[in-house]
This record gives sequence, structure tokens and C-alpha cells, in this order.
Amino acid sequence: MKRIVAAGAVAPVAALLTDRNPYVRGRAVFLLAQLGREGIAKTEEQLRSSDAMMRIAAFRAFRRVNHRVLEHAKTLAGDSSPAVRREVAIALRDTTFDASREILLTLAQGYDGKDRAYLEAWGTGCSGKEAQVYAALAAIAPDRDAAKWPASY
Repeated sequence: MKRIVAAGAVAPVAALLTDRNPYVRGRAVFLLAQLGREGIAKTEEQLRSSDAMMRIAAFRAFRRVNHRVLEHAKTLAGDSSPAVRREVAIALRDTTFDASREILLTLAQGYDGKDRAYLEAWGTGCSGKEAQVYAALAAIAPDRDAAKWPASY
């Protein structure tokens, strides 16, 4: 997707990041990601927001414009929010195993053994590379018997 470069547009759009309405804030993130370097910088700030939904919106915005997606995924794979980690997992669906290996293993270790949505998202991220992911998990597992593996992976 081609980024829009509009001089003077970043400041008014960035001002929307403080709006009371979370949908307005989310839309502002998507717009900023398309407003050149300055807009990208503002969007990257949202990846460090205390609000998990803003981190998700920023990551989705970067996926939409294809900006350093794997780099951001690697950083967010250790996020404190399972919702953010689920978003990262889904983003890995169409990546190669070599590109996503470490991220998928990090996400596996973040699984609490109970969150069904997290497991489904992680499985989606592993699509097409299941055997390779299993072999990578087996290599780091404390026990070769998968039935005895800890719930986190």
C-alpha cells in the first residue's frame, strides 16, 4: 500500500490520539501509519502504549502498510497482554518457518495452558509449518514425551 505524504497532516491526526472515544484513537493510528516517516514514528510510539488495544491497533496498522511487521512481531511476542500476543500469532500465518521460528517459540512459552483463543491464534500462526514447529518445540522441551510438556508449550 502506498503511504500518503501530506505536509501538516500528522499533527492534527496525532491530536486524535487523546480523544475520549477509543474508536477515534484507533482510527488515528491507522491514518498515522500512512503519513510518511513522522506518522510512522507516532504509530511506533503506540506500540509502547499502556493500552493493549492501542498496541494492537498500531501492529495492525503496520501490517496493513507492511512496515517492519516481523521486527514488531518479535518485540510484541513477549508483550504482557495475551491479546497482543494473539494478534502477533495470527500475523505469522503466511510467513516462512525460518522467518517466524523464534517468534512462534516465544509465543508458545507465553501460553498459560488455558486460553483457548490464544491456542487457536498460535495454531493459525503455525499453519503450514506444523511439523517444523513441533520439532523446534521438541528440541527445547525438558522431556521428549509431549504429553509431559508444561502447559506453557
